[in-house]
Amino acid sequence: MTCIVALVEKGVIWMGGDSAITSPDDTYEQEILNNPKIFARRDGKQNVWLIGSCGDFRGAQLLEHSVLLPDLTNGGMENVLGFIVTQFIPNLRSALRQGGALKEQAGENDETDMEILIGLKEQIFYIDSTFQVLCPSNAHTAIGSGRGPALGALGATEKLLGPEERILVALEQSQEYTSSVREPFLVLNSADAEANVKYVRARRRRPRKRT
Repeated sequence: MTCIVALVEKGVIWMGGDSAITSPDDTYEQEILNNPKIFARRDGKQNVWLIGSCGDFRGAQLLEHSVLLPDLTNGGMENVLGFIVTQFIPNLRSALRQGGALKEQAGENDETDMEILIGLKEQIFYIDSTFQVLCPSNAHTAIGSGRGPALGALGATEKLLGPEERILVALEQSQEYTSSVREPFLVLNSADAEANVKYVRARRRRPRKRT
């Protein structure tokens, strides 16, 4: 279980995520991981992809280390959706199938136990378990078990805080109200990643005491 949040501000994509993994059975056991749930990759044209996922961690590792990123050629941002649908999704399905992270059932469409956020070319795309590619109407979104509190925080802080602060507040609120979301939080942005792909470890601030 997870919370991954993403937003776009002034042409820069920001993405953040928590570090907890929770057992899927009734024990609700939890552990904090060093494995990042969000990461940056570059395709052959040096385009920066920010990627975050929740659900099956095997699929997440294949997404980080195995899935072939097709080269995004010039053609305008309006063509990025079609590019992801026709070029990236087939590569993703192939890697998940070969890596044993795809649910294949006779007579039914392939599915995965993952949800994915992609940040590419100033846009955010959401890929669901059936490989549909959706474009949020807002310039921010969230996935995972902590999605509700995170979306509320992102909306409430839209004109009040900077992008990194908004990401952190969203993750903090998600942790506050969701038992399966835990710090430390990781934050990436596409501007920094262009020079150096790095992970920013953030410290959670405690809720203010009422006076």
